[in-house]
Order: sequence, then structure tokens, then C-alpha cells
Amino acid sequence: MRGLKVTVLCMIFLSLSGGLWADTIRVVTDPSGRKIFVNVGSPGKERNIRLSPKKYQPYLEHIRRFCRQYRVDINLVLALIAVESDFRNHAISRAGAIGLMQMMPSTAQRYGINPWIPEENLKGGIRHLAYLLRRFRDVKLALAAYNAGEKAVETYHGIPPFPETQRYVKMVMKLYHQHPRYAYRWTDHRGVTYFTYEPPAPGTFKTLKRLELRR
Repeated sequence: MRGLKVTVLCMIFLSLSGGLWADTIRVVTDPSGRKIFVNVGSPGKERNIRLSPKKYQPYLEHIRRFCRQYRVDINLVLALIAVESDFRNHAISRAGAIGLMQMMPSTAQRYGINPWIPEENLKGGIRHLAYLLRRFRDVKLALAAYNAGEKAVETYHGIPPFPETQRYVKMVMKLYHQHPRYAYRWTDHRGVTYFTYEPPAPGTFKTLKRLELRR
């Protein structure tokens, strides 16, 4: 009964939190007992995604390191992860894509990584994105290939005419061009902590700290 309550609470939280088509997320438990957030919804629904420092800070050091190693713009990687998984490391798609960068098992095997380990998922995903950027020499085409596969981009000689892929490229590019330099961490008078890109209104906070986004 306790496990059922936890699952229900997780589903309610996800439905309110706005990521991964959240109103169609369900929580399942795999044979090892690990809880997995499964996207079972329609990819046709537009999502309002924002880069949240609270979500990406736990992975930022790994992301920064692999971006330097594979020479990929960190802002592009952050935008991609936000759209792919909203920084949920246990996310899995209907097609079986896993983790932060939603790596397919075949792609993970190609790079010799375990997609369930966040650090390895990031390494494999960033390395794959770097490969696609070199291959197609165009950010939008690389993103389309990341979403729909290399063969689809080659077949259509550009972004495939798939509504999901076209929305995906548009959403990632929109985030990619948003580069806020600062975020604000503030606590209201009830003790609730918030992370925002805009400073809170005077009188609404108890503590306030401006964070420089060193990406």
C-alpha cells in the first residue's frame, strides 16, 4: 500500500510539473526494483520547457567536462537535455530511449556506455551529438538526426517532414538561443526556496542570492 501511495504521489507531481508531456507520464518498477518514469503520451503536444538551474546543476560538472572533451556547445547540450528528458535521469520513452539524453540501447551499445548511469548517459549522448554535428555540419540537421535518425535526414536531404521531429528541432533551437547569464535563488517567508531567471519582487522574499550561470 505504501508503494502504491508513493507511485500515485509521483504521478500527481509529474502531472503538475510540466515536463515530458507530464499529463501522460506513468511510473513503473522494473525487475530490479528501480522506479522508471515512462512517457506514454502523444509527441504532438507542445511543451513549455525552460532551462532550470535547479534541474541541471546536479549534472553540470559532467556536462561541462564532456562538452569540452567532444567540443560541443554546452548551451546546445543543455537545451537538448531539457527537451529530451527535462533532466530526469530515469526517464524512458515509448520507443525505449533511456535517461537524461534519451539514448536508444543500440546507440548506447555503439559507444560502450550504460545509459542508466547518468554520467555515462551524458558522455554517450554528447559524443553522439558531436558526431552528428561533424557529419551534417549543421546544428538543425544534427538535432533532426538525433531525434529521427541519420537515415531519415539523408533520405529527405534535410529535416524530415515528421511533425514530431520538426517540433523537436524548433523547441531545442528556441532554448539554445536563450542564454541567461544569471539566475536567482530566493526563499519566501514560509521557507520555500525558488529558482528563477528574474529577481523576485521586493517584499516577497526572506533571502535572495544571485547566481552566475557559469556554463
